[in-house]
Amino acid sequence: MTLELMTDLGFKVRDTFKPDKNLDDFHSNGRKYDFPRLFHIEWVNTTDSGYAEVHAKRAYTLDNYTSQAYDAYTILIPTRFKDQSRDDPIMHECVHFLQHATREDERDHVHYDGKNYMIYVSQRTEFEAHMIQILYIVKTDQARLRKQLSPGQIQNLERMFLEYRNTHDKALGVNIIILCKNANLI
Repeated sequence: MTLELMTDLGFKVRDTFKPDKNLDDFHSNGRKYDFPRLFHIEWVNTTDSGYAEVHAKRAYTLDNYTSQAYDAYTILIPTRFKDQSRDDPIMHECVHFLQHATREDERDHVHYDGKNYMIYVSQRTEFEAHMIQILYIVKTDQARLRKQLSPGQIQNLERMFLEYRNTHDKALGVNIIILCKNANLI
């Protein structure tokens, strides 16, 4: 579903990801391709940040590809989300696995420190992950959506997504994220 939602919003999938060919895990699979994909999701009591996190044993480049590949990619999700019947943080982290990213993207990434949310979500990689997380909730968790947003806010959110699909206006997308963050949807 992550790939579908990324396509829906026009977000670039990394060129090193092929659903039918594993270009990841080269080093962990004895320097060979097309062995099992080493991708795991783990529920944990907590993470260092208190939020969902991703860890790769190694991120590396491949000749003739612009995106990074990963070895042994693991998503850590705090169990509090499971207790809340929320799987949308998994979708957010799956976007990070699938999206185009370079060494520069990772090197220049600004982590959320509790005060820099606008800067944090304005980064392309976080912007895309947040937008997909929200779209996933809109498409799969109407009960949560109705619990957190008023009918007017839901109507506004749907209008904003429609406009975003037509314009790809990042400022509009950031407004979608802020609306949903302020409503505790994400």
